[in-house]
Amino acid sequence: MLIKFFPSLGNNSIVKYIKRGLESKYSAILIAALTLLSNLFSLEIPIMYAYAVIVALATLFCDDLLCLIPMALCAYFLFSKVNNPLDPAHTSIFLGSEGLLHLAVAAVLVAIFTITRWIFEFVTHKERRKLPKLTWGFVALGVTYVLGGIFSTYASLETSVFGLLQILALAFSYYYFYFTVDFKKVDKSHFAYLMSVVGFLLCGEVLGMLYYGGFFEAVGGFNRGGLYTGWGIYNNVAGAMI
Repeated sequence: MLIKFFPSLGNNSIVKYIKRGLESKYSAILIAALTLLSNLFSLEIPIMYAYAVIVALATLFCDDLLCLIPMALCAYFLFSKVNNPLDPAHTSIFLGSEGLLHLAVAAVLVAIFTITRWIFEFVTHKERRKLPKLTWGFVALGVTYVLGGIFSTYASLETSVFGLLQILALAFSYYYFYFTVDFKKVDKSHFAYLMSVVGFLLCGEVLGMLYYGGFFEAVGGFNRGGLYTGWGIYNNVAGAMI
């Protein structure tokens, strides 16, 4: 974005290094590795700020934001068992004001850069100012998310609100990258590559569940309820992989 306003920046060696690194396929591996470190060793706050720095650099210097798609895929798996607010041990740093403040600051920084870049792309690429092809698919999926289980005795208003939040998150990611990535220039195998990277991340976190303890019982048995990633219970891993 800055290079468009200041073309001379494109010849700066540091800017070239940043662009080359972020636009390489290895940036996805870096983001997945940061996510795994956060999950295993409760490093959410520093990794969130690292995320913010990557977003800022990509927003300011990269030709498009393809390099941020791995972050959108990995961010959900960021949280550790220790710092999950729902953990029974109540050890989460996000239960206190300091942890929430860091979370809010990192989120605001990311929001400022991503929204600024979205506006920039929307203004400079008039050809993208139209409804994407998948719009009606998202509408149909959203209806099922919101109305799913509506006649069940277990369903409630909260169920529909949760479904609405899910579809809004998915739709936001789709529309955001629709306007900020030139997919005509993206290799057809790129998405499969990203899925492989996320798959290895999930494998690492599954191994990490053993690191947390609670799976092996003292009498020699197993407790599947002890397989807890921090962002979901044991069977959420299968859903994420699917």
